[in-house]
Amino acid sequence: MKVNLRMNLSDFIDTDIETIVMDKLETIHKDSIKYYLTLWYPDGKMKPSRLKKFIVDYEKKLHLKTNIKVGSELKPNEFIWFDLTNEAGIANSQVRFEYVYTNKESMLAGLDEFHKCAKFCTSEKPRKQKRNDYESSDSRQ
Repeated sequence: MKVNLRMNLSDFIDTDIETIVMDKLETIHKDSIKYYLTLWYPDGKMKPSRLKKFIVDYEKKLHLKTNIKVGSELKPNEFIWFDLTNEAGIANSQVRFEYVYTNKESMLAGLDEFHKCAKFCTSEKPRKQKRNDYESSDSRQ
């Protein structure tokens, strides 16, 4: 199972929660959860110099594969496991889980939900052992 998270970069970059968001992403990674990160921003909303500063500042915290792209459109073969968005009703067959936030606090709560969901879905599950103690040891007779 490929776990990936998609977030709107312009919703938290240059805000008071930027470092909190990046610390939460680091915490999720340290919890043995391997995930891919897709950061997107609307066309014309981000200066290239600011984007470069973001990449340089957080290069060590962006683990595994991180894509940064312009626009929220998904290609036909793209699949998002967890979409953290502020646009309600965008979910389609290409999105498994969607968390819609309305403010900065609920965006952070969405990251916590992603952490819980990813931890549950990627952790080992206890297997139910088949019981045969009610049968005799020679049950093939």
